[in-house]
Amino acid sequence: MSTTMNQTNIAYELLDETHPGVVVVTFEANDFTDPMHGRELGEDLDALICPDLPMRYVIDFKGVSAMGSTACSEIAAFARRVRWWGGRVTACHLDRGLSLGAALSGMDEHVEFADSLRSAISMARKDAGRLVFAS
Repeated sequence: MSTTMNQTNIAYELLDETHPGVVVVTFEANDFTDPMHGRELGEDLDALICPDLPMRYVIDFKGVSAMGSTACSEIAAFARRVRWWGGRVTACHLDRGLSLGAALSGMDEHVEFADSLRSAISMARKDAGRLVFAS
């Protein structure tokens, strides 16, 4: 069972509603090259760091074809904050063309990458016994 919610730039799904374990984040657009949209994306992601959600996130880049440095940096900053709280960010479906931006922004230092959504969710759940919630 899961719950799906939408924000301006992202949608997220809380898996295992009765015992929340993973939040899957998807994108509502495919182009995040505008710096303003990048900052809004960061705000949307930061809103997910709250006591009601587990600190296990999967970011699914499926369909995202362009991402500017601001958006990449905002995702990296989100991942850093999640790790600071003791959480984990896993990502999947990152287009090869976006991997350079991910590396330059430091995203790859704070995000684990998987080949598929299923693998990413599995990776996020692997330490579910140590779930952390922001307080």
